[in-house]
Amino acid sequence: MASSTGTAGRTRSGHPVAAWGPAAALLLAACAGGVPGHRNTPVDGVPHLPRDAREVAQRLAACVHLSGEFGGDGSERDREVAGEMTRLCCETVEADVAAVRLRYAGNPEVLEALSGG
Repeated sequence: MASSTGTAGRTRSGHPVAAWGPAAALLLAACAGGVPGHRNTPVDGVPHLPRDAREVAQRLAACVHLSGEFGGDGSERDREVAGEMTRLCCETVEADVAAVRLRYAGNPEVLEALSGG
């Protein structure tokens, strides 16, 4: 369990990720659809990552990409991007990344795939 001090293993709102237990599994399962058309695409050349870690890394990459496409002008493209970001659960991807980092803290390949670089 995460310590009550510091931010390691906590969501942006300060809730301990480890305390989620089954709720985290449900959240990850609900939002782990991956990137459309890219479900089996390796992230950064590491196809052997655990499935949950790979799917969260794919979502993270897609959400970061889509955030750069959002113009904020209310155009049809903005609506498409916003819809795709909602479908990918981009609003929870940071918490999902934190949960996977905690789960695979001893796996440098997972941590690298989730670092964005």
